[in-house]
Amino acid sequence: MKLGLLTTGIGSAAIGNASKSRAIYLSGSVCVEKEISAVDAKRNFSEVLRAVRQGQSYVVTFHGRPVARITPVAMSMDMTGKARAILLNRLRSQRIMKIGRWKRDELYGDIV
Repeated sequence: MKLGLLTTGIGSAAIGNASKSRAIYLSGSVCVEKEISAVDAKRNFSEVLRAVRQGQSYVVTFHGRPVARITPVAMSMDMTGKARAILLNRLRSQRIMKIGRWKRDELYGDIV
């Protein structure tokens, strides 16, 4: 079970000034996302949508910080399903702990 993020510089891309790509490793599969600034995404939106239809994913940045992700719908749903499966497998592998009976006040006793 691998889950991680790798960011690398790849030179200039075809759309705007996008110069970085991210490879997301999710349970053995790889999804490469290109970074694009909000300004470039706005200026070249039809080109971005065309690329997304062909399977490309983008991370939209604002002042260098990631703020949004544009991915094909099928890929987004597939990644969500894989992430859910990884989480459920991890939870199933966890040992069940017997903590006995408890009262609501014991759980929230520190909150005033």
